[in-house]
Amino acid sequence: MLLKNLFLLAFGAASAAAAPGSDDSQTLSKRVLRCPDSQYVSGSKCVNKCPDGSTYTPWLLSYYCDCDDSNASWTSSSNKCNCKSGYETYNGKCVAKCPSSSTRQTSDGTCKCDSSSKEIWNNQCVNKCPQYSSRQSNGNCKCDTDKEAVGNQCLDKCPINSSRQSDGSCKCSGGKEIVNNACVDPCATGATRQGGSCACTDSNAEISGNKCTCKTGFETVGTVFWLREG
Repeated sequence: MLLKNLFLLAFGAASAAAAPGSDDSQTLSKRVLRCPDSQYVSGSKCVNKCPDGSTYTPWLLSYYCDCDDSNASWTSSSNKCNCKSGYETYNGKCVAKCPSSSTRQTSDGTCKCDSSSKEIWNNQCVNKCPQYSSRQSNGNCKCDTDKEAVGNQCLDKCPINSSRQSDGSCKCSGGKEIVNNACVDPCATGATRQGGSCACTDSNAEISGNKCTCKTGFETVGTVFWLREG
């Protein structure tokens, strides 16, 4: 009988020590709660060791957090994924900072040079390539195949038997003139260029040799070609 009373007394004391809501009960709860390696106990919960946007990765006897964004790196002291040098946060992602003299556009997040005459290449603002040219892999501008670089322009190549002048124009040799990108003889005296060919200014004349002469049945009176009478 004495032994039974001692047992009940000991059991009752243990139950009272672990009563719900008591400090001993909470301690017992913490001891029972076990979290996976990627988490730790906080209060009565398992909390991730790594911040959102990163993955827990065991390493030797410790761990590190691998940021989901390749342009970000984890800092253990702050337990955050911060953008790497040269990058900044835009819409929750780490993107390359805009180069000097450019501004990020709110519409699509791209960078645009402040000067309309410049464009971004290799993360810097450079002069735009001239019309009829394209940017090459080395950053240089190359004119289209039927053009050539003259100053900061791409102009039509000079035709055969002509040369480029100081003002950028082309000049044929031998007194010829350029028509449809070719050097041709000038029109005869009294004729003008019309649609690439020469025609006499007087409809009663026609080109013969290197001048305009009267058509059959016409004769010259002064500087005008008249119909011959009789």
